[in-house]
Amino acid sequence: MKKLFSIPALLTICFVLGSVAVKAGVPGITRDPRDTAACIGSRVKFITADTGTLPLSVHWEISLDGSVWTPLRDTLGFSRTHTDTLLITTDSMLRGRSWYRAIVTNGTGSDTSLSAMLTVDTLPVAGSIVGASRICRGSSATLTNTAIGGVWSRLYPAIDTITSAGVVTGRIFGGDTIKYTVTNTCGVAVATHPLRVDTIVGAAPIVGPTTTCIGRSITLTNANVEGVRTWSASNANATVSSAGIVTGVAAGGVTISYVFTNGCVSDTSTYSITVDAPITPGTISGPRNVCEGSWVHLTPSVSGGIWFSGSTGVAVVDGSGNVTGVSQGTAIISYFLSNACGSFVTTDTITVSASAAAISGLDSVGIGNSRTYGNTTTGGVWSISDTNYAYIDVATGTVTGRDTGVVTLTYSVTNACGTTHSTMLVKVGPAPTVPAITSSGFDSVCVGANKTLTNALPGGVWRSSADSLATVSAAGVVTGVSNGKDTIYYTYTNGFGTTTVYKVINVHSKPVVSVTGPNSVALSGNYFFRGVPAKGVFTHSNIPMGLIVSVFDSGLTASPAVTFGSYVVMGYGVDNIYYTVTNTCGSTTDTATISLILPNSIPGAGNNSKNMTVVPNPSNGSFSINLESDVTVNAFVTITNVVGEKVKEFNMTTNKATEVKLDQPTGIYFINARTVNGDFSSKISIAK
Repeated sequence: MKKLFSIPALLTICFVLGSVAVKAGVPGITRDPRDTAACIGSRVKFITADTGTLPLSVHWEISLDGSVWTPLRDTLGFSRTHTDTLLITTDSMLRGRSWYRAIVTNGTGSDTSLSAMLTVDTLPVAGSIVGASRICRGSSATLTNTAIGGVWSRLYPAIDTITSAGVVTGRIFGGDTIKYTVTNTCGVAVATHPLRVDTIVGAAPIVGPTTTCIGRSITLTNANVEGVRTWSASNANATVSSAGIVTGVAAGGVTISYVFTNGCVSDTSTYSITVDAPITPGTISGPRNVCEGSWVHLTPSVSGGIWFSGSTGVAVVDGSGNVTGVSQGTAIISYFLSNACGSFVTTDTITVSASAAAISGLDSVGIGNSRTYGNTTTGGVWSISDTNYAYIDVATGTVTGRDTGVVTLTYSVTNACGTTHSTMLVKVGPAPTVPAITSSGFDSVCVGANKTLTNALPGGVWRSSADSLATVSAAGVVTGVSNGKDTIYYTYTNGFGTTTVYKVINVHSKPVVSVTGPNSVALSGNYFFRGVPAKGVFTHSNIPMGLIVSVFDSGLTASPAVTFGSYVVMGYGVDNIYYTVTNTCGSTTDTATISLILPNSIPGAGNNSKNMTVVPNPSNGSFSINLESDVTVNAFVTITNVVGEKVKEFNMTTNKATEVKLDQPTGIYFINARTVNGDFSSKISIAK
């Protein structure tokens, strides 16, 4: 065994002994095994080293208490027990602490190493946390755990505090998780415990319906939910579940209680519920008829309902079932019953009878005319005092005048309220005679212009048959709106009838004119200009340049009708062709401009242009054009019909025949070709 010495003495002894040992060859431990820890099932290694005279022998010993030592053998998890390296495979038998040392021996002596402690652990167990799951803010509670050696902590330090002894104290309202952590060589185990820090709250009201039906359910709620909640009913009229669902069992009242408990307080809220029984529909008894302005009383077989009338214009009913007749007719009187089990309506029909009302309608009718009279009280019969002056339809009240005079019109009603009569004096006479409309000789008006119509009989009403064509004012002023033919009516009415006279008015507008034709012409050419609408007049501004030799209308039956003007070119220059159309609303002129440029005014032009050859001519539509010129240049060719409309345009080269196919009807067509050196012109006759 090693012995302890003071450091100076130890150094001296070690030096002396070391010298002797070396000399004598006694073994000496130069490396002692070290303390270690391991889990069950681990492989542990203890190492020692020594010097001394060979041969050396090593054997390891074990002590379970640190004082009694037992030699080891290569068995039961131990191996290499006689080498300088001891290998141990830990098992449950080595759980806890044990000590190991090595003894080195040779023929001279032996030496023993210091002992090394081996601690063998199992996987840690955190156990279970026991204690309150709710505490009040500012109060404390102690949590415990059967596992030893653990450390207390919490997830949210702002909500609470906890000591090493497990005493937790609430700081602010909220939820937290408390942890108990056990750690050893084999790992870490954590037990958790939910904790809520509560505040003091007052009893919150119960919210929900106040009635339910037998066998039906309603749901009640309470704002206090962060705690332990218990619902209960005061009697057997209803049951209540843990979720606040109340189910009716028997008719009557019941008080529902809600007990709320948290870490601070316990409060109770109550709520009154009425459980209704299903309604049995009742009946209504009482009179079925009432006179206008009188009342009758209706009685229900079941109390507690509400009265109302389906037609308040015929009859009204008050809260006691008293029905008052308002006007003749039939009203549905209803008695409404309702509770949590449902609703029912019982109805009764009340007929309101009325006296004959005043006769409605004018007090005159024209001879030969008819007028229908009315009465708001139905079911009556019409009669008249003297059929020499008028006829009467007893069912409809239609009176037809027969001769000048006065008759008495009677309406008689018989019903539950008795027989009543209503009368009116009706005068019979001839319908009014209205003179013709006077127009001061005019029968037309221009768009936007006004003309006045009159009638010798004042007091009538003017109207137009089509305001889109013309309008007429109350004074008979007619204003043109758009082209067309309108009819203006003048209606006069008196007590004996209505008479209407009329006048037809033509509405015109200032003509819209257009003239079209060629822009460029050739000397001696004959060109046509097209003027729309027809019946206009052609004029022009430059007499020396050409003449309008003829004007004729074409297509007068077509739309639009057209007038053509034939213009013959006699010189060079610019001419304006005017087309003017005049009607009762004025004149409108449109202008087309044509030009023939002087040869010496064209840059580079001389007498280069010669003639245009068109063959065959006449043609069926296929022909060739050749432009003979001193120089070869490009030409732009335009072909027009007799009314100046372009039918074909194309480019070609002078001094080279160009084939043309003209798909046009039979007739004369004019060909004009323009080059930088001059113009060519000719005609082609198409015959198919």
